[in-house]
Amino acid sequence: MKTSVKVTIRNIRGEFKPLNIFQYFDDGIRQRLPKNVAKNLLESLQNNIDSNKYGFELSPDWIKYKKRVGADDRPFIMFGYYKKSIQVITDSGHLSIGFKKTTMHPRAKIAMSRLAVRLEYGDLARGLPARPLWRNTARDFFDKKTEIGKLLKDSLK
Repeated sequence: MKTSVKVTIRNIRGEFKPLNIFQYFDDGIRQRLPKNVAKNLLESLQNNIDSNKYGFELSPDWIKYKKRVGADDRPFIMFGYYKKSIQVITDSGHLSIGFKKTTMHPRAKIAMSRLAVRLEYGDLARGLPARPLWRNTARDFFDKKTEIGKLLKDSLK
């Protein structure tokens, strides 16, 4: 049994113009990959907070206080305000991980982003050691090139 193949100069849409084979990449990967990377980085950050992956320690007095008031005694958690405020945001037209500018910590009465900087780099005047959660998480996340490759592959689906 012979099959015949019809040959035409039209593209698959029946139009007499070139077929843009990279349109799928423009519409698909360019839009989905940044969202997937941001979402995955956010999850990594939250998991690192939950597990205290980098082994940050709190002073014994602060741990006692947190337990006394019924708070979580792990770093960055207490009542969960900090962790719950971290989100994927758009900053200058690009997806970022961070806090909305207007988000204030209800107990500390400062902007959540200022608190994050204080925790990340420490505050010698207040005796707070640096706890580089964000830097360590970003370093670990982007060092895992296989994870980025998986996100790229998932973005093609």
